Amino acid sequence: MAYHELDVDGYYVKAGGGGIKAPPADFTLGDSDSRRTAATGYFLTEAAETNNARCLDGSPGLYYFRPGVDEGATKWLIHHQGGGWCQSYNCTDAASCPSSDTCYVRAGGSLGSTAHDRDTVFLDSDYFDVDPLINPSFYNWNIAFLRYCDGSSFSGGREGTVTVGDRELHFRGFAILNAMIDDLLAHRGLQGSTDVVVSGCSAGGLATYLHLDYWAERIHSVALGALVVGMPDSGFFLDYEDPVRKFHTGLKWVFEESHSANGVDQDCVLAYAASNETWRCIFAERVSPYISTPLFALQSRFDSWQTGMILDSTDQQMINQWGFRIVELMRSKLLAHSRHAAFIDSCAHHCFKWNVFASSEGLT
Repeated sequence: MAYHELDVDGYYVKAGGGGIKAPPADFTLGDSDSRRTAATGYFLTEAAETNNARCLDGSPGLYYFRPGVDEGATKWLIHHQGGGWCQSYNCTDAASCPSSDTCYVRAGGSLGSTAHDRDTVFLDSDYFDVDPLINPSFYNWNIAFLRYCDGSSFSGGREGTVTVGDRELHFRGFAILNAMIDDLLAHRGLQGSTDVVVSGCSAGGLATYLHLDYWAERIHSVALGALVVGMPDSGFFLDYEDPVRKFHTGLKWVFEESHSANGVDQDCVLAYAASNETWRCIFAERVSPYISTPLFALQSRFDSWQTGMILDSTDQQMINQWGFRIVELMRSKLLAHSRHAAFIDSCAHHCFKWNVFASSEGLT
């Protein structure tokens, strides 16, 4: 279901990463443009040892950080990288597994490991662009780009490992998230923030729905006056079961096998505990009514990833019905609460580029 790896230029474009790019081998911080866009990686090795905050393959969690400047010095954009989910164990060698939906295969790539990540990357487009004409809201803010390597939208809390073939798989996404928050508060200045936007794209957009209240709680524990809001991008995935794609079954599997009950919105978990259906809290439409922190959602009602990989149809009538369903659920589950708002468009796209619109003739 997910085909998310680094392309030949080093961009995480298919993993919900936006404008993140690995530098050339001879990179130095020698010119002003490089200094402005370069972000430093922080590998959370201590947390990996003390709290098993590890990626699927056992490598440590990682985030990239670029400090804000001028009036943006106390303002933060925190972005969860996206890239689908792993929704089964059942492969013992990469050759027999056609996609990174399997946790075994994902553990050997960039969405299950930080083993091959560089110490520095460029954050140079989309929400991370440093040009105020292109990115007037965040161009000079602190940027924290949270690398996604657990396969569960940063929700997993499984204590032990799972042996699949020759690999020991770790499902510790929520431990990674906590390690990131701890480090940002203790060492990068998040404790002095005045404004914080918690965001993410695709599976990272879902992570924003799942963790927004937790982010607000942790930040407000040390920065009482900080304004914390959410901006999930393309993360409102419908709870839907196609007979081939089986998205509902797959995401429920993620929740149950990753032991995610403690790593999603706890008000939602409490609401579904009596019926023993806490797995519902991995779905955006189920968790939305319980989110108390204000958010502004960015969502296409004809989201190209959802129509292709969840609905699995090119039928016009089915796609139109899908679009109506997204709008209906966002209105009833999310926008029924006045603290939330959304921008919902009718373009077939997924993630970023909300300032670019194309006609049927390809004109922008």
